Amino acid sequence: MDKNFVKSCLNLQAVLPALGELAAADERAKTLAAGAKGSVNLALMNGPSVVLDFDGAGSVAFEEKTTLTPSVGMFFPTAAYLNRMFDGEKVVPVLWMGIWRLKLIKTFAGLADYMGSILKDPDAYLTAHPEEMDKVLSLLFGVATRAIVVLGRVDGHARSYLAAAPAGVVNFRVGEGADALGVTLTVDRGAVTLKKGLAENWNATLAIPDKKKAYELFRGRLDPMAAAAIGDVMMTGNLMTLDNINAILDLLATYL
Repeated sequence: MDKNFVKSCLNLQAVLPALGELAAADERAKTLAAGAKGSVNLALMNGPSVVLDFDGAGSVAFEEKTTLTPSVGMFFPTAAYLNRMFDGEKVVPVLWMGIWRLKLIKTFAGLADYMGSILKDPDAYLTAHPEEMDKVLSLLFGVATRAIVVLGRVDGHARSYLAAAPAGVVNFRVGEGADALGVTLTVDRGAVTLKKGLAENWNATLAIPDKKKAYELFRGRLDPMAAAAIGDVMMTGNLMTLDNINAILDLLATYL
């Protein structure tokens, strides 16, 4: 298993979609995203290809797909090279399309840099902006839940966990009330899929009512099983499925 390849898949398919979420939740990000209109394709040799669609009004849509007609096409010859960009290094991808679309390239880079300033050190960001916990937690929740799906595809340990997990529908909820975050994870025949919102029919629930506890979990500083023992994390239903989902979440710190 190539660690760089797994990390590159996480960066493209779990982290990058957070650009659109950030633009929807943050006025500065929305202003940055409104700087240009067009599509940006990021593709890794022998790996994933994704497209970000900037609508010119501040919204950014994400899609996993291959395209021959993006406004800007960025190609990365190796996973390590792509990861260096996500780690904040100034690397130059192969621009195979739209090298003249400087405004769109600048818009993408500016929004990505802003997101990086939050996700690379959320503790420091929240020290400066303590009122933005909900926004930061939402970004971390999105990255973590998408990462479960990505790791289930490309990480050998995650695949073994899913192979051992009974089929089931897991509701994963953070917080309580109208502003709670929630997704549905469906485990079936060694694979897992993700859907926003909570399912009406489920057979397992993972819930973290306290958002500060959830933040500690996503930062890798809270053991979910130990937290469950004292009630900070609530697990009901099919515990074997939940144990395997938690084991996949633990793998995330290996890469990001």
